[in-house]
Amino acid sequence: MGANRRGAVVMDAVAVQAMLESRHQMTLATINRDGSIHLVAMYYGLLDGHVAFTAKSASQKIVNLLRNTHVTAMVDDGDSYEALRGVQVRGRAHVVEDEQQRRAVAISLFERRVGAFDPRVHGDQITSNLFRRTVVRIEPSHVVSWDHSRLSDTGQSQGATT
Repeated sequence: MGANRRGAVVMDAVAVQAMLESRHQMTLATINRDGSIHLVAMYYGLLDGHVAFTAKSASQKIVNLLRNTHVTAMVDDGDSYEALRGVQVRGRAHVVEDEQQRRAVAISLFERRVGAFDPRVHGDQITSNLFRRTVVRIEPSHVVSWDHSRLSDTGQSQGATT
């Protein structure tokens, strides 16, 4: 995609945040000990506007992140070229130790997947969901975005390829 076309599909910060808030799944890439990529689909939440997630503490992704904090996450959707859109967040993974922030991530995940959180009804579920789990927040260093529906607005969608 040429530079003029690339500029046509970039989302502004508001659109990027809206996409992150509207989606529930991401693809998460971490680095294995041998340098290969470990790629998994994950549910995620938000912590202070940043992508955050929980995972079993013994999982490969957590083992990888404790050894090498570099991480890439991608949130995308679209079933045709003209509808493709996504956000890629590259950065560093930070383990969340603060219990209030850990609960905030768990609640964000719950609300995004299930619905309104009521501590009287769901409080024990959140506590059990955090047992033996590591909570991670991604501190972005670089964000890339694309929304191919913007190409139709500029008359550039004919013959487009990625």
